[in-house]
Amino acid sequence: MTKPLHKSHPWVGTVAARGAEPKVYHTVDAESFKKGMRQLASAVSIVTTGDGAGARAGFTATAVCSVSAEPPQLLVCVNAKSGTHAKLKEWKSFCVNVLSSAQIQIARCFASNDPSASSDRFELGDWSTLVTGAPMLKGCPVNFDCTVTQDVAAGTHTIFIGNIAAVSVIAGLEPLAFADGQYLTIGTAKRGPDAELWDWS
Repeated sequence: MTKPLHKSHPWVGTVAARGAEPKVYHTVDAESFKKGMRQLASAVSIVTTGDGAGARAGFTATAVCSVSAEPPQLLVCVNAKSGTHAKLKEWKSFCVNVLSSAQIQIARCFASNDPSASSDRFELGDWSTLVTGAPMLKGCPVNFDCTVTQDVAAGTHTIFIGNIAAVSVIAGLEPLAFADGQYLTIGTAKRGPDAELWDWS
């Protein structure tokens, strides 16, 4: 297992017991749902949007998913109470900046709930644009620049589906992941001997 970035993480110095009995929640509420979702390891991204004239917004996200290869589409889930939500509705574009392990401080910065810090977040990192005008963070393993084609309200969130207008790829960077409340490195350079390359189309 890749060493966690945080020394106090409960995985440090322990090994999960094989065959341990799971705790089953027969009544699923918000709390039990969140406990389950903490175990879903995900890539860490900064989802950004901009008006093309200098105004911009963004947040740290793990709820990003491929939708289709033909046409190329992906989705992001955004809390309707977040400041970025209204901007996405207005500006109709976003960029998914998938982070490397070297960009963990940027992930922490954009995860802040302090609305007064939103305009200062972009001072960290080297930013540019691709096609839509949404901010693109340089040095990422991959950036997906998208135009919003559909948005669907779902509970506390909105699902934004985007057509991918441009993709920027840097092969070989170590991705940043998030699981059980901690940032983790994946260690792609240490792939197992039985690792396979998948066609996700």
